[in-house]
Amino acid sequence: MRGQDAHYRLALDFLDAINGGKQQLTLPDGSVLDVAIPPGTRDGQVLRLRGEGRPGIGGGPPGDALIEIDDPPAPGIFTRKGDDIHLELPISLREAVLGGKVKVPTLEAR
Repeated sequence: MRGQDAHYRLALDFLDAINGGKQQLTLPDGSVLDVAIPPGTRDGQVLRLRGEGRPGIGGGPPGDALIEIDDPPAPGIFTRKGDDIHLELPISLREAVLGGKVKVPTLEAR
């Protein structure tokens, strides 16, 4: 008989959720799961790690690990609206009328 699915929560940094990457999740028994975070992961999204849940009964396959993502709100000047990242960039009236160059922060991994 197949093992039960195990449910976990993983808190991510905003940039890790946006850019993706790898995280480690320490389980209550002290073991560690390596979790691949796909780019664009959202708050409340559930990632499934097949075969990483509870052991099967009578030689059955193990269940899955279901990891619910806890993604904090965007920091500072960024806001997230669905799949879009918004940035409010203040510019002067002179820059708006005459044009000019401004430095724009990005969400690239640092």
